[in-house]
Amino acid sequence: MAKTMITHEYVHTVQAGLLKTRNGLIPCWSNEGSAVFYGNSIVAASNASNDYLTLRNNWLAQLNFKNAIAGKSKDELLVLLKQSEEDFKVCAAPLRLGYSAGSLMTELLVAEHGHEKFVKWWVQSKDKSWKIAFKEVFGLEVNDFYSNIAIPFLLKSPS
Repeated sequence: MAKTMITHEYVHTVQAGLLKTRNGLIPCWSNEGSAVFYGNSIVAASNASNDYLTLRNNWLAQLNFKNAIAGKSKDELLVLLKQSEEDFKVCAAPLRLGYSAGSLMTELLVAEHGHEKFVKWWVQSKDKSWKIAFKEVFGLEVNDFYSNIAIPFLLKSPS
């Protein structure tokens, strides 16, 4: 876990370099979730004894992801995801959805659109609203992404 914490913080350094600021231009779930996703990916790529899915599931278990979403309707999850954009109490403690759900949403976006487009979204968010940049880069409104893609995936995810 220590290696993924170090790489998690390294990703924040990359974010700050690309965005020219530490916080505020991208939603909290992307800030923290992408640090978890890329941190796990870096460790998995650099060490054959650590596979990505094991690292990902360990993080989700540590973050108590299943309990955070247990019993929530799709509408309730949509509200929480919207809150995780800016509300640090949803993004971080106590729910930590920015880290858990954010890492899974990052995984989805990178798997579907590629790393280059994901980073392009961050870079475009320097000069315009991240929601506008999201639509321009990924071709869909963020609320449609939440409702039609992210929430069904989150409800099926392990840990």
